[in-house]
Amino acid sequence: MANAYGNTTGTANSKFRVVLEYTASNLGNGYYQYKYRYYVQVTTGNFYGTSLTRSWGSNITINGTGKYGYSGYATKNVAYGANFTLGSTLYAQYTGSQTYRSEIAGNKVIAKVPKPTYAVKYNANGGTGAPGQQTKTYGTTLKLSTTKPTRTGYTFQGWGTSSGDTSVNYAAGANYTANASITLYAIWKANTYTVTYDANGGSGAPGKQTKTYGVTLVLTSSIPTRTNYNFIGWGTSAASTTVAYEPGSNYTGNSAITLYAIWSLAYVKPIIEITSLDRCTSSGTYTDDGTYAKIIFNWSTEYPVSSMKVEYKLSTSSSWISGGSISASGTSGTSQKIFGGSLDSESQYNVMITVADSNGSSIAIKTLGAMTFEIDFLSGGKGVAIGKPATNKGFEVAYDTVFEKNISFSINSVLSIPDIGTDLLGFNNSVPGVYRPTILDDIALDNGKWLQGKLTGGYFTNILRMNASNQVELNWTSGGLKGRVMKELWTGTWTSGSLTISELPFYNILLIGVSDTAGDSSENRFIAAYRSVTNVFSGIGVSPLGNNDTRLIVASFASSGTSLSYNYGVRHIVLNSSGVTSIKDNRKVYSIYGLL
Repeated sequence: MANAYGNTTGTANSKFRVVLEYTASNLGNGYYQYKYRYYVQVTTGNFYGTSLTRSWGSNITINGTGKYGYSGYATKNVAYGANFTLGSTLYAQYTGSQTYRSEIAGNKVIAKVPKPTYAVKYNANGGTGAPGQQTKTYGTTLKLSTTKPTRTGYTFQGWGTSSGDTSVNYAAGANYTANASITLYAIWKANTYTVTYDANGGSGAPGKQTKTYGVTLVLTSSIPTRTNYNFIGWGTSAASTTVAYEPGSNYTGNSAITLYAIWSLAYVKPIIEITSLDRCTSSGTYTDDGTYAKIIFNWSTEYPVSSMKVEYKLSTSSSWISGGSISASGTSGTSQKIFGGSLDSESQYNVMITVADSNGSSIAIKTLGAMTFEIDFLSGGKGVAIGKPATNKGFEVAYDTVFEKNISFSINSVLSIPDIGTDLLGFNNSVPGVYRPTILDDIALDNGKWLQGKLTGGYFTNILRMNASNQVELNWTSGGLKGRVMKELWTGTWTSGSLTISELPFYNILLIGVSDTAGDSSENRFIAAYRSVTNVFSGIGVSPLGNNDTRLIVASFASSGTSLSYNYGVRHIVLNSSGVTSIKDNRKVYSIYGLL
């Protein structure tokens, strides 16, 4: 019960006031109901039968202190948040020597109607770290907490209205507008992990599986296959040899995993060991110049042998010639075969043995060398060769040659060296008394392999002389290429990448031949190149061909051991009276000459 009072009025000895007596109750529908009544309260003295006029009924007579003139009860519904007022003025008064009036104005706020509040609580529902309680006020929107609880092995999805909810009613940070208290329960989704299978060299790996946190996964019973191998289980790395999981076993880990097939060899291919390969006659008698060859080899197979054959070809050819089949049975043995009949005694051959069983086959290759010559005479008697077949007129030596005496040439002598494949000139500086040769005239180089016709269109004149220090001096245009041994190290077609030259560590590069244009293989240009201490070959050259153009050729190579890398290309720049008329990159390299 609450009271609201009007002003107290009266004489010095007698006073009164109007009183509003009320109670308030929440109707729960957006309103409070106020129940109230009025009366007059004499607070001081005694008015001795004084009559008061009141606004809620007829006049009343008061006599002494106390409460007089109660009204009946009235009710009024007031909306939440509004003001409770009477609407019209409540008063009581009397007139003596003057008028005395106590009143409560109709617009006076008797009470501010409260807005209800509601508790919003959070339940982590198996997790931890639920947000603290929030308070929702009637008619306003509450922004739910953005704090999310956590739970090992689960991902928070949102909030439900019961502990068993699986559908999200409210997201973290969402708006809550209901005018009611509520407890929100965390909704969780168990984490999942992918189990992937790798056939690891085989095929037919099973498809991926999904593992749920805390739930045991039964691995697939499907297995991959691999030719000549048995599947023995699953490992946790490609190099695993120990089985971690069997097909159909349980996987309880709470993490993604890739399982790799582990294999054991189910089949061993045939094994071949060639023990001998020599030239012979048709009957198998060994002879250096035989046009037949006899091969002997050991073999073994896991399954009974099904076929065996021999093939051969010139080492420079790509086509194999059948040498016939070989009869054999069982799973091991030693076999031999005589084949050929027209083998060139001066040529080298590759010989291949193939052995097969019901599951596979293997090959083995061995080289049949050319006939060894101590001394040979050219047909017609105009040529003799030592250590090689005689193929040219004159005297040829295929071995390193040491002359204990000086070699002198007449003034008109020309040293002609056709298609040489070893060092042109060699010197021994360590043996006392051994002198360098005296060359009295020019050396002409012919037959293409030694640069004949590629610099001047004729003989390679004035290219090799002795200098004042008794060294061989190589002169190109104004000179400057010097050395003691010049040798062709390589010929072919090279456009990029790495080239292996077995003699590279012992030679500097003397000349590098490059193509003039992308399709040119005859009108060639040369670069003088050198090796620095960092194993980088670089060079720059000017073409000596007699025409109106000057060709500037620039190249750079890198060297490591026997490997020469052509990584930066050759740039070919053509200059004439008009300036630069052509720049061409990535020319082909077709020959490399070495200089000690």
